[in-house]
Amino acid sequence: MGDGGGEVSIVALRFALLAALLGPFAPLAVLVTGRRGRCSRDRRRDGVELRRPGTGTWPASGYYRAMHDHDHDDDPAPHPADAPDRPMGLSGSGGGKWYLSFHGGEGRHAWNNLHAFSAAGEPLGKVLAVDALPDGTALRELRGFAFGPDGDLYVANAYKGSSQILRFGGMPDGHGRHPFRAVFSEHHRANPGLTHPFHVAFGPDGHLYVPSQDTDVVGRYHGPAATEGEPGTPMPIPPALAAWPAGTFHPGTFVPSARHVAGGLEAVRHALFGPDRRLYVADRAAGAVNAYDPETGHRLRSYGGHPLRTPVHLLAWPERGLLLVGDRDSGTVVALDPVSGEVATRVAAKAGGLETPAGLAWGPDGLLYVADRTGRRVLCFDPETGLAAGPPLLEGLPDAPEFLT
Repeated sequence: MGDGGGEVSIVALRFALLAALLGPFAPLAVLVTGRRGRCSRDRRRDGVELRRPGTGTWPASGYYRAMHDHDHDDDPAPHPADAPDRPMGLSGSGGGKWYLSFHGGEGRHAWNNLHAFSAAGEPLGKVLAVDALPDGTALRELRGFAFGPDGDLYVANAYKGSSQILRFGGMPDGHGRHPFRAVFSEHHRANPGLTHPFHVAFGPDGHLYVPSQDTDVVGRYHGPAATEGEPGTPMPIPPALAAWPAGTFHPGTFVPSARHVAGGLEAVRHALFGPDRRLYVADRAAGAVNAYDPETGHRLRSYGGHPLRTPVHLLAWPERGLLLVGDRDSGTVVALDPVSGEVATRVAAKAGGLETPAGLAWGPDGLLYVADRTGRRVLCFDPETGLAAGPPLLEGLPDAPEFLT
């Protein structure tokens, strides 16, 4: 998830230059370049009004109806004719287009692909091309995703029967789809720790770190540029775990489970590297966020206490030196100060209609965007005040949103 906060001054400068050159046409130019990113506009698509809060939810437009019937990996879905040809993702690929993953599954309304939306919240179609997927590989229950150090897009395919990290080309094709490249890593006899992956994170060392929900470990895998081991394969255990007998941990374990050692993870969820290069891991069952040394794997500190109850999602706020934590049971977004250890509510329960916070992301407008799993919408907030910054960016989604960037 990109922090996005540093883009605000750049956006302002670009707008000033555009205003000087284009006069009254500057706002249109900003919209075309995808930099407006506001969640307070009236929107229409295909003649169907996408309503403001308080006036009902989005009707099932032709696009949504088509997606209900076609979001399966073996059935190509319609792609809006006006979708841009090149990526403009809000973190790492240029600004202006949102990528979202959804709960997915086998239901008729399950969305088992990443979907793109414009900065104004208009649907742009599915993101991942499936025509080259190998036999036996299907997109099901996608979770976290990230652009790697090589520029490619890595996606957690979390279906329990086929736990995989899939690699797609970083540049979409002419239809806005990222081409499939390879199964980067997957669950098998020699890699049993990768089971039901929740997210993917690349460390300062260029290697891949994956929290797996069913084994409650954070696994470390050789990155795409690795030379000391085959990319995607489990790495040796870190020094913090060297004292235990061989075979104690799953291959590739970087942060262990409580099933293996005291003080291990009880129910792992999000893992990310902060601006301080430390690895932060949300432990939902323990009600804590833990910090680990990125080189040795030693746990440096554990953060918890009210209002943290069941932390799930994390987002770095470098400009304030904070971490934001989406807490499931309290329905809040919590600000965590890694230096002082202080935790405090930043976005209160029910603020802007928030029910169950999931993915967190920064917009190019400097606002905080929060996926609401229960409400099936994406809300936006002023990160300083914690108050809603306008109507939802998206609402009335047919499936529960998980991660966004």
